[in-house]
Amino acid sequence: MRQDRIAEIEARIAALAPGYLERRTADVVQLREACARSDWTRIGAIGHDLRGAGACYGFAWISEIGGELEAAAERRNAEDVAGLIDTFEVRLARESATQKGQRSR
Repeated sequence: MRQDRIAEIEARIAALAPGYLERRTADVVQLREACARSDWTRIGAIGHDLRGAGACYGFAWISEIGGELEAAAERRNAEDVAGLIDTFEVRLARESATQKGQRSR
């Protein structure tokens, strides 16, 4: 019985993953805008949110990038932030394509 419940919860989380990834594209836009303004507080806040939520949806890499963004914002390192945003955008596009491919099967 317990295994059935765990499988049900995992399936529900997996069903939410595509929408979660879609919403992250807005984060990329916001991160780029915040980086252009050197808005370290906003970058850190977005990074913090990503760090906290990514793994909950099964995307540990989002949590890792979020933590790195948060740390780079704390250091006020625009070069690191820009590189992390680029990495985030590329991995997000790749993961979104993978999710779409899995749904169409």
